[in-house]
Amino acid sequence: MIQRNSMLLKFLQFFAAILIIPGLTSCASIVKGGGQNISINSKPSDANVEVFDMNGATVGTGATPYKIYLKTGRGYFSSQDYKVVINKSGYSSKTIYLSSRVSGWYAFGNLLFGGLIGYLIVDPLTGSMWTLEPMNIDASLGEQVSQIEEGAKVLYIVLRDQLSPELQAQMKPVN
Repeated sequence: MIQRNSMLLKFLQFFAAILIIPGLTSCASIVKGGGQNISINSKPSDANVEVFDMNGATVGTGATPYKIYLKTGRGYFSSQDYKVVINKSGYSSKTIYLSSRVSGWYAFGNLLFGGLIGYLIVDPLTGSMWTLEPMNIDASLGEQVSQIEEGAKVLYIVLRDQLSPELQAQMKPVN
């Protein structure tokens, strides 16, 4: 009789653990983690890529095609956005912003699997509650606008409205 009660107690403990463990986890953290892989491509390829966080700190550099793993959160219930600058000599540069939004795994997955601990603690702390968009960047730098021959002198063209008001005030017309 004691052995039978012991086996029943172990079965009930195991069954309780099966029911409780999903409530102690968080869905978004399990499924996607606290970061995201971003793929950056350009036409033409081999363009320079710089990725900045919203404080202006560089978090990655490379050449296209380029892949980078970016954190989606920057603190408890705080998302992280990024700026991606793609440029290549002789072409127009492109700036793309990666924006955070609430992940579907956080919003709906925790409803089914994660429970309150997932909603209020784990996913907000790990940044798993956020997802970055766009997930893939395919930037066209357009047609080649200039070409510099090796050893050639360089001519820089600056538009007037790109100058500071102080420099614009110092300008004199040329006839």
